[in-house]
Formats: sequence, C-alpha cells, structure tokens
Amino acid sequence: RGCRIHMSEDCWGGWEEGGGVPGHVYTMVRPPRHHVMSQFFHCAESRAHRGRRTRMPGLDEWLGAWTEAKESTEGNPEAREAAEKGLYRRYACFNPIDKMSAHLEVPPRVTKRELRDRFDVIGILPFFTTSTCMMAIHAAQKVPEACDCSRKEGEDDEKVAFRVDHGVTNHGDSAALTPQQEKMIDSLTDHDRHLYELAEELFYESVEKFNKEYSIQLCMQ
Repeated sequence: RGCRIHMSEDCWGGWEEGGGVPGHVYTMVRPPRHHVMSQFFHCAESRAHRGRRTRMPGLDEWLGAWTEAKESTEGNPEAREAAEKGLYRRYACFNPIDKMSAHLEVPPRVTKRELRDRFDVIGILPFFTTSTCMMAIHAAQKVPEACDCSRKEGEDDEKVAFRVDHGVTNHGDSAALTPQQEKMIDSLTDHDRHLYELAEELFYESVEKFNKEYSIQLCMQ
C-alpha cells in the first residue's frame, strides 16, 4: 500500500491542491522569540532576500513599527489589515504578528483538546529529532533504531544537527535580545506564546505515551 506525504511551510490547508485532506497531520512549532528573530534575519541576511535587504531597518525599528501597528489598530480589523499591508510593502518582509497561529489557522485561545484533535503529533523545534522520531513512529507504527536511546546505553553517539541556514549569519535561537526587544516580541506573539505553551505540554505528554506504548526511551534531542 502506497503512502503519499505532503510537507510544507505553507498555511493550513495548503495540501488541498495536491489531493485533499490527509489521513494524518503532523506539525512542529518553535519558541516565538526564536521564530520572530529567524524571520528578521531571513529578511536581513538570506540569499532569498538579496535584492531586498536594503529595505530592512535595524531590529529595534522593525519591531517597533510592527508593535505600533498592532497596538494602534487593536479591535479594528480594517485598520489592522491596512497597516500590515503598508509595512509589508515598506520592508518586503514577513508579518511577525502571531505568524504560527495564522499559518496553522488556530483560534487565539486555542485549547489543548483542539490541538490534539487536529494534529496526530505536535513537535517542538528545540527537540527536532525527538519530534520527527515521534512522527515517524506514528506513521510507520514501528520505531526507527536511531530514535530509541534505551538501546544506546554506553555508546558515545554524536548528536546530528539539522540546520538549513539560507545563507544567514545569525540565527533566531541564538540571538541576544535586550529586555525592550523581548517585550516587543512578546507583544507581537501573544497568541503564538499561548500556542507554544500548549504544544510544549502536548509534546512531553506524547514522549511519555510513545515511551510507554513501545517500551522505548526516545532520544531527547
């Protein structure tokens, strides 16, 4: 029996052009501060934005503009849409306001039950390997040897790093932020922070479930 896999960073429902709703759905989210900083560095440094880098201001100005747009249009969807379009034209860069929630099309105060009903496995980027292992186990109903650390006791396995840098020098998960920058990012990601907190809880619940169901010890990396 064949298996068709659709993998994308596109919005929820992006598979519809390729054959309809899948039987199983997996996703991965990342800490919101890391995600926003990754967007900034992608626009400021990546090969894909080579022709538009000069339109990007410094981090404080970029965050400040988006924070002002969000806070000044609260409760006014039409004004919010106009402000977001204006900033996109100005910077030719991502809209960092709750981008993960927007792409997954989840409500602002999504519940754990809603996430559990929609996704078979929710991974978190700080545990990329563990997350992809759980997705593979769920899909194949068997455990890849590399995922089970109970079989590696005493071994000095080298941790495999998965990173596609897109030509950037800096990365979102290692950026040093000032308290004011953290405050602005947190303001821009109120819904995403709620989403990530729930995803993190579900991730650890899934680790415990897979360990118990398959009598394994998932590698936590």
